[in-house]
Parts: sequence; C-alpha cells; structure tokens
Amino acid sequence: DDSKVQIGLCIADIHHLEKLRSFLQTEKRPIYFVPQTNSCQLKIHSRQIVTDLAKYGVIPRKSLCAKAESNIDMNPAFWLGVFDGDGSVDLRRTGRVRLFGTKILIQQFIAFLIQNKVRGRSPKYTITAWERKDKLNEVSLLGRRAYNFLNLAYSSSPVWLDRKKEIADKILAMHFGE
Repeated sequence: DDSKVQIGLCIADIHHLEKLRSFLQTEKRPIYFVPQTNSCQLKIHSRQIVTDLAKYGVIPRKSLCAKAESNIDMNPAFWLGVFDGDGSVDLRRTGRVRLFGTKILIQQFIAFLIQNKVRGRSPKYTITAWERKDKLNEVSLLGRRAYNFLNLAYSSSPVWLDRKKEIADKILAMHFGE
C-alpha cells in the first residue's frame, strides 16, 4: 500500500513515537505494542507522508537498500537520524558508536566524517561486512572519533532518541575535545 507508513521502534523508545505522532498531528492514531519483538509501532495512512519520506530514502526495509541523497548527505541531523535508526552507542572504555547499513551508505557516512573533520587517532576508517544474507556493513567509531561525531550530530539536531542521547551525554562528558 503506497499510502501507509509503519514506524517500529523498541519499547524503550515509545516516547519517540509519541513525539512523532504529536509532530504529525495524528494524536488519535494508536501506538500498537508487539510483544513478540518487544517493540511498538505507529501506523499512518497518508500518501503525502509516504511520498515525502521516500524522498529521503525512508522506505520499507530501508536498512537493506539505503543511501543518502546528495541534498542531505553532509547534514549532521540526517546522520543522527540514521544513527538513531540503524546504529548503536555504548560506553565501552571511552565510548563507541556503531552504524549499520548498505556499503554505499557506510561509505557516504565516512565521507561525511572526513568532510567534517571528525578525527580520531588513526586517519583510517574500516568497514566490516557482515556475512549474513542481508549483507549489512558496519563502521565503528571509538573514543575521540565517537565523541567528535556525537558532539557534531547532537549540536546540529533538534530531535533524537532519548535512550541513545543519555549514553551519548556520558561520552560527551569525557571531554576529549578536538
């Protein structure tokens, strides 16, 4: 159905779906709980919203075919959205950010990092390809590089997943600096 969009998040991020529902002025739409996957979903029927989201690469199973369009590929808020959707953050030693996606998306992310001088000790970025049927790729940012990405992304974005932001704030409190 080209007029329906379904957004699913883990239960811990239900507040984010509530914020999205409010932003879209669809407060009457219920948020569904999916106990089998410990997730929640918001379903919206709007051809215009589906069309607008597709312009930014938000399509069904986007993780398996995503790439950044050239009008947003250098936008820190865009990359924070990608990170919130298909990334992880943890406090492993000095902080770690991981982003998963297609090889082209990961390459675009690395180009964004280089363009924005998101540096660490090593100038090299390593892409890890997962040998699974979905062929996801991963890039990890550790320590200073994780700090610099989080600092850039959160300072440029008005919206984020609260759960990831709480961990990011702990990494940002480590004061790596440039």
